[in-house]
Amino acid sequence: LTADPNTPFANNYGNSESIFSLENSATNNPSVNGALASQYLGRSLIAISPIIWNNPSWLATDKRRGTNLVTVKSGVYYTNKYKDTSTLSDASPLLRYSEVLLNRAEAKARLDDATYLVDLNAVRNRSLNNPSTEQYSLFATKAAAVNAILTERRIEFLAEGLRWNTIHRLQQDDVAPMSGIPAKYKNGAAPVAADYKIGTPYVIKSGDVTAIPYSDYRYVWPIPTLETSANPTLAAQQNPGY
Repeated sequence: LTADPNTPFANNYGNSESIFSLENSATNNPSVNGALASQYLGRSLIAISPIIWNNPSWLATDKRRGTNLVTVKSGVYYTNKYKDTSTLSDASPLLRYSEVLLNRAEAKARLDDATYLVDLNAVRNRSLNNPSTEQYSLFATKAAAVNAILTERRIEFLAEGLRWNTIHRLQQDDVAPMSGIPAKYKNGAAPVAADYKIGTPYVIKSGDVTAIPYSDYRYVWPIPTLETSANPTLAAQQNPGY
């Protein structure tokens, strides 16, 4: 791990923590319509959700809330992980060593191996103001430990594209189960600055995106039209509901 959680993004081609990233450059990038720096920062199309921003496990003094990694526009918070809004050359992170540690921490917790705490705190502590008093101690139950690790993943990998895979992985899990897709903060409109309250859990309200249960046909996406148009047999086997 790097000592500072910002280093993998301030120096994303030359740090010790980034294991596998997708290269971009000034002449070879997804353009303003797809580059991470453009979507998250330059055009401010994707804000940090108040659901995770307000999570009490994300301490107010955590360095991952600092200006190196977060920018504020009109009271709304956006990730500053992808910093090059001019030439869009930021590498897209696919695997960092912090994920290796949190993967191992979760596996250990599920096996009732108390050394999970070493890996969890290794990632968490570098971002804390006072690790000696703010670090985690052993949790009373396996479920509590796994859920704390999953929350740490959401904080650590904010805007790195890992949340969706985690949602799918945990469907009907035996320790930290999820059922379907959780409710989300509203889409398609400017976020409300007053909804950002550190330490006060956000409550889903009218206008937000409602949850989709695991039994709902929308949980499984349709087979693309490009495929069904070319294959009548496949078209007849389209997923239910579509």
